[in-house]
Amino acid sequence: MRVTKKSGGGPIAVVLLLPAIGAVLGLVLVGLGIREAARDTTRGYLEVTGYLTDYALQEAGGYDPQRSTETADTYRLVYRYNVDGRAYTLVTDYSTSFLPSRGSEATILYDPANPAASALDGPNRSENHLAFIGMFFLLGSLVFFLPFLPEKKQRKRGGKPSKCTAADRVGVCIGLLFLGVSYGALAVICNSYSPLGIARYYIHSFHFMLLVPLLMLAAGAAMLVKSLPHRKKQKPKPTDFPAHRDETP
Repeated sequence: MRVTKKSGGGPIAVVLLLPAIGAVLGLVLVGLGIREAARDTTRGYLEVTGYLTDYALQEAGGYDPQRSTETADTYRLVYRYNVDGRAYTLVTDYSTSFLPSRGSEATILYDPANPAASALDGPNRSENHLAFIGMFFLLGSLVFFLPFLPEKKQRKRGGKPSKCTAADRVGVCIGLLFLGVSYGALAVICNSYSPLGIARYYIHSFHFMLLVPLLMLAAGAAMLVKSLPHRKKQKPKPTDFPAHRDETP
């Protein structure tokens, strides 16, 4: 019996090695995010509405010679909230260059036994960041595996079978990835998962750079629509019409 050895597997394995590492890294980050959520110390905390009162400079921007780029100033956000008629202050544990307008509302979680112990509620919590970055690595890595899947024929009603090509699958996944990443970026910037909260942030704290995630959102939607299979109307063939009879004497 003669045994033949397949060739070409080596280069494919090398190409898929980096996405495989990215997928594993994504799973690890998602797992860390879930673990941090399970260790949430704010369970049992109560909610109260806080208001942005000031910005605390975290790091001054300027020219970075190592990266040859200009960096923006980053600030920690200072919120004030009231519990039982007493005012408390919360300084965020993260810094940002996207600054909400003063007076903007936010949901504050505080310990009823010690109201000074508080945390900002919303997407900007550390466990959410880990899970979001992990999903980005995981979904972004899976896109590289799609071209190696076999093509599958799908039959349309009243039409010829059409192939669901690798390019279509990649286009759909990239479109979904763009939608997820851009909406996740909007949620983190605006500290709100709801479209209404994001819209409210844009109305009161609009900045020119906020157009970038909107453009990414539009690009993802356009790519998704373009890559989805469309049903084409087929023109009737001449044989589909009944034969015309000449009944004139």
